[in-house]
Amino acid sequence: MCNKTYMSEKNLKSHQLHHTKEFTVTCSMCEKGFYRKCDLKKHILSEHEQLYLNAQMETHDSNNSKIKKFRCTFCDRGFRGIQALHRHLQTHTEEKFMCHICGKSLTTKSNFRRHILLHTEVKPHKCQFCKKSFTVLRYLQIHLRTHSGVKPHCCEVCKKSFTQRSNFVIHMRRHTGEKPYKCDLCHGDFVSKTSLNLHKKNKHFIIL
Repeated sequence: MCNKTYMSEKNLKSHQLHHTKEFTVTCSMCEKGFYRKCDLKKHILSEHEQLYLNAQMETHDSNNSKIKKFRCTFCDRGFRGIQALHRHLQTHTEEKFMCHICGKSLTTKSNFRRHILLHTEVKPHKCQFCKKSFTVLRYLQIHLRTHSGVKPHCCEVCKKSFTQRSNFVIHMRRHTGEKPYKCDLCHGDFVSKTSLNLHKKNKHFIIL
């Protein structure tokens, strides 16, 4: 084909693809083909990243502009939409979906189905940049932010940004002083369940 030489077999095979013109990966946004995953990653970050970032920021600004006018009659927690309130109300009812493997109770059938996948090896949603795979598409979408650098959740107090909403919520509690997780063995209060479990492990020698 040509007289080029390479130090490794991997680089040689990558080069040979240019002669066969067989693309190994394709962009899911515009269907453009590439020989290498690294080229696909560069393409997405240069051609589609700004569109993705704009969409994320519009969603973030839209969510922040809405008033939580739907309130739970049990705990007074506020929600922006009636559907979110209905999902939350299920946490106060007796109906639960019990996992037959670990005994965990889930409040909705969709959460129950996602939970069951955690006990299996089935992870259909694969990252095109690395070897990680996920049981739920939403988890993959959040993971992709680690490759793109997108951090849609921004703290208005200190301007620190986060890729995941859960980390953002925990961060905000450090500003507000809210500590909703309480230790049932002492008077300790914590900003997250992870911090509570770590406390129980180190202070009370309980491993959960």
